[in-house]
Amino acid sequence: MLMVILFAIAGLLLWIAWPVLFGTSPRPEETKWPENLYFISRSEWADQSISHPEDIEPMSGITRVTIHHDGMPPLPMKTEAQIKSRIVSIRKSHSKKYADIGYHYIVDPRGRIWEGRPLQYQGAHVQGHNSNNVGILFLGNTYKDIPTAEGLDGLFTFIRYLKQRYKIPAENVKTHRELAQTGCPGKLLQEELDKARKSGKLKVRVSPGFRIDIEDWIRKLETWIGEAKKLIEA
Repeated sequence: MLMVILFAIAGLLLWIAWPVLFGTSPRPEETKWPENLYFISRSEWADQSISHPEDIEPMSGITRVTIHHDGMPPLPMKTEAQIKSRIVSIRKSHSKKYADIGYHYIVDPRGRIWEGRPLQYQGAHVQGHNSNNVGILFLGNTYKDIPTAEGLDGLFTFIRYLKQRYKIPAENVKTHRELAQTGCPGKLLQEELDKARKSGKLKVRVSPGFRIDIEDWIRKLETWIGEAKKLIEA
């Protein structure tokens, strides 16, 4: 009888642990782009060529994310033309010092994601920490510009997407000031990111393959108990 009960318990534990131990995680290319996230490719706002290809370095894998603000004087960014002008200006400024714009992605006040430096290349956004690090720029000077709800929603959604796609742990999602002596990404955005961390807004939802269906669990447990009783009575 004892052996039967132990066997039933072992079977139950194996069923619970199976998805975690042997389940396959989706490959990066299988991670779905969020439906509510609008993407603007680099070709829509800039030429495809790298400003200084001789200075570019390849990105060998992705394990980290760093968030910035642009820190520029507050300017109107209500129209797409105004937003595009600001990003073009940032690229032009960066290209004087770096191979191209230093950030891989830019989040505008409407929560749209603009493609910056191609992701196959290492960025230029945190000195000494650029390797394997995706640079995200949140448009605006968030010492003065209050981050919009749309902008924050787009940023948080995009961070969750990157974490899931590249299996980036929560501790590897940083702001610029958490890696260097700087005020970036501004007081207001830093506060919003701190609140998002505490509230779980940056947490990736558990894949359905790893959820435990309680009702199904109870049904299987009842079945095992029934089978165990039959064996005992036999």
